[in-house]
Amino acid sequence: MNVLELLQNILPLRALEASRQKEVPVEQPFAVLPFYPSMRYIDRKWAPESSLTTEGVNHIAAARRLAEKTKVLTPELGEHLLPIAMVEGYGAEMGVRQDQAFYASRRFRDALSKMGLVEGEDYISVYLKGEKHYMPASNYKKPENSPRMAAAILGEKASVARDKGDITAEAAIKRYNGSGSGTEDVYGQPVPADVNVYWEKVKEASQMLRHPRNAAFTKHFNTRYSQ
Repeated sequence: MNVLELLQNILPLRALEASRQKEVPVEQPFAVLPFYPSMRYIDRKWAPESSLTTEGVNHIAAARRLAEKTKVLTPELGEHLLPIAMVEGYGAEMGVRQDQAFYASRRFRDALSKMGLVEGEDYISVYLKGEKHYMPASNYKKPENSPRMAAAILGEKASVARDKGDITAEAAIKRYNGSGSGTEDVYGQPVPADVNVYWEKVKEASQMLRHPRNAAFTKHFNTRYSQ
């Protein structure tokens, strides 16, 4: 085989290899990303949770990145956004309800603005006992604004806790959950539900991100967060 024939055989193979390297898997935005929020799921051989989609996790990763960049959240608090979503069980909405009202401090308004949220589109103004509050809109302008709202609320709760002398992530997350206590149904079993239980669940979910069973889930989030 002469040199010309050799090149004619090699070049197409190299072109094919290069094209394969450029291929990027098509991501299914509404595909479920299963995860295990606690060791109980593994110990009892329960099926993983399925409340988060590819799109939802992508939006949470982007919200964390933006919140940390704009100083709405510290990196320590930012690390808790995904565990909160894992615990809440409502996808990227992260437990924020449309009937919740938050005091409209200038600091909170600035946080909402930094997160790209627009009054009249992503949240509305209401007056409770003569004081202005903000409420999440029934439908966000963009789906990625749902975890952005959660990040802004968490940042405001952290600021309130800091004003009272507590700078811990625990204090912020307990305030994010809200006061009060009760019970919730977990696979047919009533379990206590209060701020202390909530904090323990978020802590465990954070630890579970390092569990081998959650490797694909964690890798996907970290990849999107680092982009």
